[in-house]
Amino acid sequence: MNSNRFILLLIVLAFFFTWNNVISQDTDFESFLNLHIEKAIVNGQINQDPLIIVQGLPIDSTNKHDVFSILEKSDVKELSVLETEKALDIFDNNAKNGVVLVVLNRNGKKKLKRNIQ
Repeated sequence: MNSNRFILLLIVLAFFFTWNNVISQDTDFESFLNLHIEKAIVNGQINQDPLIIVQGLPIDSTNKHDVFSILEKSDVKELSVLETEKALDIFDNNAKNGVVLVVLNRNGKKKLKRNIQ
Protein backbone atom coordinates (compact mmCIF):
# COMPACT_ATOMS: atom_id res chain seq x y z
CA MET A 1 0.00 0.00 0.00
CA ASN A 2 2.72 2.50 0.96
CA SER A 3 4.81 1.56 -2.06
CA ASN A 4 1.86 2.38 -4.36
CA ARG A 5 1.56 5.84 -2.82
CA PHE A 6 5.28 6.37 -3.21
CA ILE A 7 5.17 5.38 -6.89
CA LEU A 8 2.18 7.66 -7.46
CA LEU A 9 4.03 10.52 -5.76
CA LEU A 10 7.06 9.94 -8.00
CA ILE A 11 4.86 9.99 -11.12
CA VAL A 12 3.16 13.22 -10.03
CA LEU A 13 6.50 14.86 -9.25
CA ALA A 14 7.98 13.75 -12.56
CA PHE A 15 5.01 15.20 -14.44
CA PHE A 16 5.19 18.45 -12.46
CA PHE A 17 8.88 19.00 -13.17
CA THR A 18 8.49 18.05 -16.83
CA TRP A 19 5.54 20.45 -17.26
CA ASN A 20 7.40 23.31 -15.54
CA ASN A 21 10.40 22.69 -17.76
CA VAL A 22 8.24 22.84 -20.89
CA ILE A 23 6.58 26.08 -19.81
CA SER A 24 9.78 27.77 -18.68
CA GLN A 25 11.77 27.01 -21.83
CA ASP A 26 12.40 29.97 -24.07
CA THR A 27 9.83 29.82 -26.81
CA ASP A 28 8.79 32.24 -29.45
CA PHE A 29 5.73 34.40 -28.97
CA GLU A 30 3.47 32.31 -31.18
CA SER A 31 4.29 29.07 -29.34
CA PHE A 32 3.81 30.78 -26.00
CA LEU A 33 0.43 32.15 -27.10
CA ASN A 34 -0.69 28.83 -28.57
CA LEU A 35 0.12 27.06 -25.31
CA HIS A 36 -2.20 29.41 -23.41
CA ILE A 37 -4.91 29.14 -26.05
CA GLU A 38 -4.82 25.34 -25.92
CA LYS A 39 -5.02 25.43 -22.13
CA ALA A 40 -8.08 27.74 -22.29
CA ILE A 41 -9.73 25.46 -24.87
CA VAL A 42 -9.17 22.41 -22.68
CA ASN A 43 -10.63 24.30 -19.71
CA GLY A 44 -13.72 25.14 -21.78
CA GLN A 45 -13.17 28.90 -21.62
CA ILE A 46 -12.91 29.43 -25.38
CA ASN A 47 -13.28 27.51 -28.64
CA GLN A 48 -10.86 26.91 -31.51
CA ASP A 49 -9.70 30.04 -33.39
CA PRO A 50 -10.40 32.75 -30.80
CA LEU A 51 -10.01 36.42 -31.62
CA ILE A 52 -6.49 37.48 -30.59
CA ILE A 53 -5.89 41.10 -29.64
CA VAL A 54 -2.32 42.24 -29.00
CA GLN A 55 -2.06 45.68 -27.41
CA GLY A 56 -5.42 46.67 -28.89
CA LEU A 57 -4.54 45.38 -32.37
CA PRO A 58 -6.79 42.57 -33.63
CA ILE A 59 -4.64 39.82 -35.12
CA ASP A 60 -5.80 38.23 -38.37
CA SER A 61 -4.23 36.51 -41.34
CA THR A 62 -3.07 39.82 -42.83
CA ASN A 63 -0.93 40.90 -39.86
CA LYS A 64 -0.36 37.69 -37.90
CA HIS A 65 3.07 36.95 -39.33
CA ASP A 66 4.27 40.54 -38.85
CA VAL A 67 3.22 40.71 -35.22
CA PHE A 68 4.28 37.21 -34.23
CA SER A 69 7.70 37.51 -35.86
CA ILE A 70 8.75 40.62 -33.91
CA LEU A 71 7.49 39.69 -30.44
CA GLU A 72 8.96 37.33 -27.88
CA LYS A 73 7.52 35.65 -24.82
CA SER A 74 9.41 38.13 -22.62
CA ASP A 75 7.48 41.03 -24.25
CA VAL A 76 4.20 39.87 -22.66
CA LYS A 77 3.12 41.72 -19.54
CA GLU A 78 -0.30 40.10 -19.19
CA LEU A 79 -2.34 37.52 -21.06
CA SER A 80 -6.09 37.28 -20.40
CA VAL A 81 -8.78 35.00 -21.76
CA LEU A 82 -12.31 36.33 -22.16
CA GLU A 83 -14.83 33.54 -22.22
CA THR A 84 -17.18 33.45 -25.17
CA GLU A 85 -20.19 35.05 -23.44
CA LYS A 86 -18.19 37.97 -22.04
CA ALA A 87 -16.31 38.38 -25.29
CA LEU A 88 -19.52 38.58 -27.33
CA ASP A 89 -20.76 41.41 -25.12
CA ILE A 90 -17.66 43.46 -25.85
CA PHE A 91 -16.56 42.46 -29.35
CA ASP A 92 -19.85 41.32 -30.95
CA ASN A 93 -19.82 38.39 -33.39
CA ASN A 94 -16.06 38.67 -34.03
CA ALA A 95 -15.60 37.04 -30.65
CA LYS A 96 -17.91 34.05 -31.14
CA ASN A 97 -15.01 31.72 -30.18
CA GLY A 98 -13.74 33.82 -27.28
CA VAL A 99 -10.96 36.40 -27.06
CA VAL A 100 -7.33 36.29 -25.98
CA LEU A 101 -6.06 39.71 -24.86
CA VAL A 102 -2.31 40.28 -24.80
CA VAL A 103 -0.88 43.32 -23.01
CA LEU A 104 2.75 44.03 -23.77
CA ASN A 105 5.44 45.43 -21.51
CA ARG A 106 7.30 48.60 -22.49
CA ASN A 107 9.83 46.75 -24.64
CA GLY A 108 7.09 44.87 -26.50
CA LYS A 109 5.13 48.10 -27.09
CA LYS A 110 8.24 49.72 -28.60
CA LYS A 111 8.81 46.75 -30.91
CA LEU A 112 5.19 46.76 -32.05
CA LYS A 113 5.11 50.52 -32.63
CA ARG A 114 8.44 50.48 -34.50
CA ASN A 115 7.49 47.61 -36.81
CA ILE A 116 3.73 47.85 -37.36
CA GLN A 117 2.34 50.93 -39.04
